[in-house]
Amino acid sequence: MDRKPVRVLLADDHPAVRQGLALLLAHNGMEVGVDAASAEAVLARLPSVEIDLAIVDLSFEHGDGFRLIAALHARSIPIVVYSMHEDRGHVERALARGADGYVGKREDTGCLLLGLTEVLGGRSYVSPRIARALDEVSDAAAVSRCSEREIEILQLLGKGEGNSAIAETLGLSVRTVETYCARVAEKLGLPGMRELRQFAIREYRPSEEN
Repeated sequence: MDRKPVRVLLADDHPAVRQGLALLLAHNGMEVGVDAASAEAVLARLPSVEIDLAIVDLSFEHGDGFRLIAALHARSIPIVVYSMHEDRGHVERALARGADGYVGKREDTGCLLLGLTEVLGGRSYVSPRIARALDEVSDAAAVSRCSEREIEILQLLGKGEGNSAIAETLGLSVRTVETYCARVAEKLGLPGMRELRQFAIREYRPSEEN
């Protein structure tokens, strides 16, 4: 007996996106059960739909993607967000409302298919770009644990100064600066001085030098 295909709800206000996703799903043993251009259209049909998985955007001309996620979650429907929004705020809000997966639209289709597979298997999933965005939050949390002196050293490293110049600026010995650098690298989870300098230049380089 043939297995019934996975029935998917697509909610996105771009017709080309829905058409492309429908083809992708069809090539991978899934079918579109509900095709909607707005969150409101899905909410109106939600009491009667029979679907196994939802792929939803967050931004609609009509309706709220976050409200839609919460409504789908309340019906125990697995949800993968497929969105151009890759910032911490959108990701965390979507996950808090009940999304099981989050894939950036700039990812390749393999990431989306992997996300669908993981979520259908009862697991959570975030695509690589989204994971990196969440890692940046971890960096910020780690920096918040640094002392004022350690932040000063990060700022000077960001200007491109070497350990000797930093020691002279702060009135410290070079050995003390090296100790501070090692401590900051450990707090940030960085393997060594090279990675610490790269981090400092990325995060603390003065804007006039960008």
